[in-house]
Amino acid sequence: YVWLFGDTLIGSLAGETRSTARRVKREKAAGGFLVRNSVGALKVDQSSRKPIADMQFSWTVGSESDTALLVPKLPGGEPDDFIWPLAGLNYCHSGSSCKLVLVAALCSSVRAKVARLLDADTYQVKGSVVVVVHNPQDPPVDWRYDMKEVPA
Repeated sequence: YVWLFGDTLIGSLAGETRSTARRVKREKAAGGFLVRNSVGALKVDQSSRKPIADMQFSWTVGSESDTALLVPKLPGGEPDDFIWPLAGLNYCHSGSSCKLVLVAALCSSVRAKVARLLDADTYQVKGSVVVVVHNPQDPPVDWRYDMKEVPA
């Protein structure tokens, strides 16, 4: 099973006990990052549908900061573009390998000052994309995928 996550806070919790207030450390030096998307893979027993291992979470680990697992691969894309996965389907056609087909929102960041002036969010949804993962049986960090915009 594959679980899709949008904005994901990767990090550790600060605080002594469950009864005290805790906060997430978001700075790299403190062990955390916010990434635009991540994936969880869970292996289950096919007959009982019960998990047979812990969920494995995946995102791109970088030297300066961690980043999203899935990044826009579109002509004319902007550096601040990102995708939020919405839904997926594992498709296996007889005689060929399985594909994972994802639908995602294509978004772009808006500068905070501009968002405040417009009384708007700090992101805008630009459209929708379909992502086809060609090797969904491999660990998500090794996925090869193509992306196409969905016409309006």
